[in-house]
Amino acid sequence: MLIEKSRMRTTELERLTLLLSQLDEEYACKQAQLSDGEKSSSGLVSEKKALDRTLSELEGAMFAQRVSLERPTD
Repeated sequence: MLIEKSRMRTTELERLTLLLSQLDEEYACKQAQLSDGEKSSSGLVSEKKALDRTLSELEGAMFAQRVSLERPTD
């Protein structure tokens, strides 16, 4: 009976060790995904800022052209 209990404990320990190993791998994978997501997010924010600057410059140029076109010619 003691031998059987010992075998059960050993089997349970092996199962839990394997599960822990799998969870560690999954955690590492999720950490990598999170890191990639943060890098992607940071890149997108930078791209948005650049696009906002370009849009602002284009709007300014358009306004200047409109003003020059609306200016009365003598």
